[in-house]
Amino acid sequence: MKWFKHDTKAHTDEKIRELILECGLEGYGFYMMILELVAEKLDEKRVPEIEISVRLLAEKARMKRATVTRLLARCSAATLFVTSYTDLKVRINCPNLLHHLDNHTSYYKVTSKQLTSESDQESDKNKMIERRSPTFSFSDEQMTELKTEIAKTMGHSVFSEANKESTEHVLEKVKKSARRRKIENPFGYALTVAKNLMKPPPVKV
Repeated sequence: MKWFKHDTKAHTDEKIRELILECGLEGYGFYMMILELVAEKLDEKRVPEIEISVRLLAEKARMKRATVTRLLARCSAATLFVTSYTDLKVRINCPNLLHHLDNHTSYYKVTSKQLTSESDQESDKNKMIERRSPTFSFSDEQMTELKTEIAKTMGHSVFSEANKESTEHVLEKVKKSARRRKIENPFGYALTVAKNLMKPPPVKV
């Protein structure tokens, strides 16, 4: 996250006013620095949280550790953020930061939802097409006859592996045509497609 939205009236917020009254601009500046540190680490997972040592935090704020500990406790008591300690580190969580995402992060959040929705819609569409698709199958004898016809059309005495794509092409064309209109004899139509497989396209004059 590169930046976050800052309300021009943030200092008038009741919690912030109490913080300023008790700790002055030192407290206000400390709170804003914490928001910056958390926002800097915020990624697409959108977990507004950092874990940092009190010593390093004091160094960044140019404050004594006792002052940092006091301000952390004050901000936490005011529910400006939530703190918990683990060994020598403090974990700081700022859930309110999610209300002030930058344009890029907000866009990512919205786009992710849109992509999920679009993916669901596409899946539903495919399922609908599958339900509408005709269900027919050719027997082994019919498939042998179809493959033989394709082999003859392509100049081969027997069906070979080279004709496999042509067979799949014929079957796919039959399926597509059957989706658009009712075909009384799908196998007969497949033979017709196979016979016309190698015919050159008509010449336009």
